[in-house]
Amino acid sequence: QEHMVNQDHLLDTLLHLLYDVSPFTRRYASAALFTLACVYANTSLIASHCSGGILEALRRVLLNDPVDEARINAAEALFNLARNNAQGTVEIMGNHPKLLASLGHSVITDYSPDVR
Repeated sequence: QEHMVNQDHLLDTLLHLLYDVSPFTRRYASAALFTLACVYANTSLIASHCSGGILEALRRVLLNDPVDEARINAAEALFNLARNNAQGTVEIMGNHPKLLASLGHSVITDYSPDVR
């Protein structure tokens, strides 16, 4: 898992797939990021990729995706990024516009207990 993040275009591809029209694609892309975020060494790379582009995509999936599993995966990915806190990952997340407010909104309003 650790070495996969360093593969050319992997994070770019996952970022692109999080905006795909297919709910299956968004679900699997968010699941891949959830898995990659489990590895301490990956977290700062994921959080800072494309100036927070992955954080923004995960935020949008968390708030807007109609598929429960995609929202759950996005929540788990963000949780793992914060939990591992490699090289200031939490600070990067805290400085990302609207991310903390979106996390709070999801905890209060999402009907899925797994997202909350």
